[in-house]
Amino acid sequence: MKEIEQTAVPEWLADMNVNSPFPITEVLEGSLYYPACGTDGDPVKYLGGFIHSFVYVDYSNPKEEIVGELESPGFAGYQPVFRKELMESDLAPHGWTPMTPSKQDGNPRQYITSIARPFAIWSVFERLDELEDDHGPSRFSFLYICGDGVATYQALYGGNNASPLVLAIIQPGHAFGLNYTNFTEPDGIFARSVRRFSAKQPPYLLYGGWNRGYDPCCWPEYNVQVKRWTLPNRQIILWRIS
Repeated sequence: MKEIEQTAVPEWLADMNVNSPFPITEVLEGSLYYPACGTDGDPVKYLGGFIHSFVYVDYSNPKEEIVGELESPGFAGYQPVFRKELMESDLAPHGWTPMTPSKQDGNPRQYITSIARPFAIWSVFERLDELEDDHGPSRFSFLYICGDGVATYQALYGGNNASPLVLAIIQPGHAFGLNYTNFTEPDGIFARSVRRFSAKQPPYLLYGGWNRGYDPCCWPEYNVQVKRWTLPNRQIILWRIS
């Protein structure tokens, strides 16, 4: 669909190498933000090229597991250009003022014994030489943060006065998973954080999960369906604000 066609790899990403400083503003602006992501590569597969920078956040996967996933299987048709570990000062150099959850939002410490030690890994991936543009973009940025999806959004986008292009809410695990709050709730703390801490409201929301039932979108302001992907036992839909 024309609205989500690939665009040229941005100059900052095309020129990136292992000695380059971490460009926090460029990594965040126009990114896809995916909290409670697990190791789901579908947003990269389906929106790569439309999106050139992916920010994944989950607090339940230890660093060794994520590093192993990035190395093998990684992303089909891509090889890493480099990988760097980042510190909080790289991600939120200006600090931020967090929003305190209400009782209705849930308790961020509810699953404290299942929360992995925080880390942040930034990688740049490059398409294999033998593959063409129809496989995906020539490069993409991939930032994986072990942290709470709500607080991390506040720190990243609020702390840097930035906004993602796409939010992803895909099977976020508030029922039988390890998520203390419901990201799909239009008045929940994640939705309130997005509205308060974004430099501007992200125009797209990628919504889905197992089985069906993701129409209409969970947040009502996203009311124009752009693209639907129906997979075995799974469906994801890209919505935008009208």
